[in-house]
Amino acid sequence: MKKSLLISGLILFLVSCLQAKTDTARIQLDIRDGIENAVHNELFGVFFEYWHTRVNSKIGVSAQEFEDRGFDTDANGMDWEKGQYWQLYNTCSIDSIKENKVWYWGYNKQGLRHYSLEKLTNLGEAGYQQWVILDSGKTHDFYVHTNGNADSLYFRLSLRDCNNSDDCIIIDTCLGAVSAEPYWKKMSLSIPPFQTQNQYLVTLYIKSKGKINFDEASLMATDNKYTLRKEFFDFIKELKPKFMRFPGGSFADYPNWHFEKSIGDRDQRLAPNYKWDATIQRMDFSLDEFLQLCEELDIEPYLTSNFQNGTAEEAANMVEYCNGDTTTKYGKMRAKNGHPEPYNIRYFEIGNEQWPIYSPNYLTGYIDFYKKVKAKDPNLIIFVNGYHWAGASDLTRIFSVIGDKADFYSWHPGYAVYPQDSIKYEDEYYAFACGSYNTQHDIDFIMKELVKYGGNIKQAPTEYWTQFMGLDNWALDTAHKGFSLLSAIGDVNFLHTFIRNYQTTGPALRPLFLTFYREDTTAKGKRVYFMSPSYYALKLIFNHHGQDYIPFQYFGNTINPKPEFKINFYKNMPLLDIVATKSNDSLYLSILNRHLTDTLETILDLNGYQIKENFLHYELFANHIHDHNSVDNPINVLPTIQTKIGKRRITLKPHSYNLLAIPLTDFDFTIGVEEDSVTKSSVSLFPNPVVSELNLLSEETIIDIEIIDIDGKEVTKFEDINSTYVILDFSELVNGAYYAKIRTSSRTFTEKFIIKK
Repeated sequence: MKKSLLISGLILFLVSCLQAKTDTARIQLDIRDGIENAVHNELFGVFFEYWHTRVNSKIGVSAQEFEDRGFDTDANGMDWEKGQYWQLYNTCSIDSIKENKVWYWGYNKQGLRHYSLEKLTNLGEAGYQQWVILDSGKTHDFYVHTNGNADSLYFRLSLRDCNNSDDCIIIDTCLGAVSAEPYWKKMSLSIPPFQTQNQYLVTLYIKSKGKINFDEASLMATDNKYTLRKEFFDFIKELKPKFMRFPGGSFADYPNWHFEKSIGDRDQRLAPNYKWDATIQRMDFSLDEFLQLCEELDIEPYLTSNFQNGTAEEAANMVEYCNGDTTTKYGKMRAKNGHPEPYNIRYFEIGNEQWPIYSPNYLTGYIDFYKKVKAKDPNLIIFVNGYHWAGASDLTRIFSVIGDKADFYSWHPGYAVYPQDSIKYEDEYYAFACGSYNTQHDIDFIMKELVKYGGNIKQAPTEYWTQFMGLDNWALDTAHKGFSLLSAIGDVNFLHTFIRNYQTTGPALRPLFLTFYREDTTAKGKRVYFMSPSYYALKLIFNHHGQDYIPFQYFGNTINPKPEFKINFYKNMPLLDIVATKSNDSLYLSILNRHLTDTLETILDLNGYQIKENFLHYELFANHIHDHNSVDNPINVLPTIQTKIGKRRITLKPHSYNLLAIPLTDFDFTIGVEEDSVTKSSVSLFPNPVVSELNLLSEETIIDIEIIDIDGKEVTKFEDINSTYVILDFSELVNGAYYAKIRTSSRTFTEKFIIKK
């Protein structure tokens, strides 16, 4: 190792100072030392949220191309329900048209209103129109519910902004006779695929005089999955999450989220569902669709009840709907909606982010919710949510009231740098690249408090995210840094920390939106689907990890902040952030090179085993940490795959995320130690596992012993021993795997031991 460092130094002296230098590190592990089944599915989850522009819109995840498909909004309405998506269309005199915005008697009995138009002349045409984007190569199904006394309803599809010339009309057809009031008629049409994606104008119109009512229209690609765009479904399928929380975020507690109003016939569901910004959200993808999607993709469903605007009885009824048999009221309802067998949900949270400022009475109400949902299913795993930024006082606030009436404390950590912070470029980078320090600090203080309340309650980071915009506009998710390599580096820090804390960490969930997945339109109006580097980073580790946790040691340099840096929490952080896991057939090393500018030559020291043949090296790298994916360049930052042939040294580029997938069948267990692997030990350690004291008996005089945790950090050090026998007191250390780095009179070597009290 010293020789390689010397050579690196000579090379650096000879090359340009602008060229990144190369350092050397070593990762030492023994694949026989795996902690079996430690890395559980709860760590690989996502969070589905009804979020700004993410449901029914032209860039939403819903396959529904119409906005306000229920004809519920009014341009002249109240502030909270403005938004005119359907525009009046007429070629006859405006004086010959009478519009009525009816508040009741629509086809959808839970709808706010429907549109009603009366044409007083047989001249010209009148109706409503809306522009849409239709993807190429897809068949689309259209329908609308109507009644009235006009003769017939017509459907026209034309290219948008084409002045309605004959060359621009794609389809113009009669859908049939209009049904007489009060009987509603569903009129439908199949639209064949087009060669190119375009913006189109859909016009629904009558020619004769008379009245026509419109309610509940739909225009959706036939390849949709549970009303989601196939592109979005495939994105989830390829990610392979094992958990999904629904309904995510603040929407869970909104007045318009009540599960009974969002199941069954989609044309009879509560409409419209407004968000805080008055965008139109429809529950086309709701509880039934969510649970069916989870079944198909083998995802564990995790439900959130409406605490703020719901009741404990409603929460209990939702549990019965999901888990009750068909002799129960809501079990029968589920069977009627097409799923006789119970969904058997296990994970259930009472409210979302019910922090003191929003819900001062949360805890007393929580106990009522807890008792009633547990009465429906005693096996439910229950989450209480808290404001962890308040520190230990938040846990005292919660658990001094509820005691042990929770299985998990739900908290929502994030890494954020705002434009107004005006910090240095390096400061911004290391805030994300070394974020695991802060996440570990949060987990440590949370668990220190939770053990006071019975020792069985764990913590669950049920939403973790990265952010680069102020709170006033972060929902827009338009900051280019959010779709940059830097955001991915933050997410890797999060997930690595959760995996390392497998003993205490419950469901860890990354939002599917907010710097993760996006749809947008180009300047020419073309719809584009794209994912951020964060998605690709988590996809790598979601798809390439084992169930056994492998302890390791890191030998190499550390990072330290410069005196002028504002962000300086990362003193002595290892250059590499590492997680090692093992399946039945592969060893997986997930590695982040934290150094901003330097390449790192890394030795894989596998305790004497040689890699005999090929393994895969996945690398997520960009020349600049702010390089990003966008609507104009959706695949700018993508992982690359290299095949390594029997190599034990790998090159890690600066600020890169790397995943090594090494088949265990390629290990040669008969070949001995290579020239730069560690020297074999001559020390006996007993007992191992350790309860409180560890005995060491050596053939040589022991000078000092450094105790290192599985993250490669020094925990404690015993100096000036000068004996061949020593007893070490570890009563203050927590359970887990550790390494003793032992220096004798002639050499230094390392031994692993386990503390299990």
